[in-house]
Amino acid sequence: MAAVGFVTYLVVFNLSSVAKLLGDLYARRKRHIVVQMKSNEAWQDVGRRFEAFAPQHHAAQREPSQWYIIWFWAAGILRLRQRERTGDDSKKRAANQDQAVAQASIEDA
Repeated sequence: MAAVGFVTYLVVFNLSSVAKLLGDLYARRKRHIVVQMKSNEAWQDVGRRFEAFAPQHHAAQREPSQWYIIWFWAAGILRLRQRERTGDDSKKRAANQDQAVAQASIEDA
């Protein structure tokens, strides 16, 4: 029972990734079929019409993963607890860790 719930949460949290993956698989297959259509005399016009409606998405315009929001939130809670245990001296270290995490997430996106 717990496994079903866990899998359900994984799918829900990754729904946009799953949709993108399925969309990419479909787009790749569609491109291949359109190329085949254009090489067939009876289907050339239809193949050309499909090419006219092929929007290209740029990787720079993609929204970063929603997991970064959860990661940032959880890291903030952990930093707060760490500060409570060790005192205010760790604030500078936590700020440096925040900067490193932010830089890594920018490079990953």
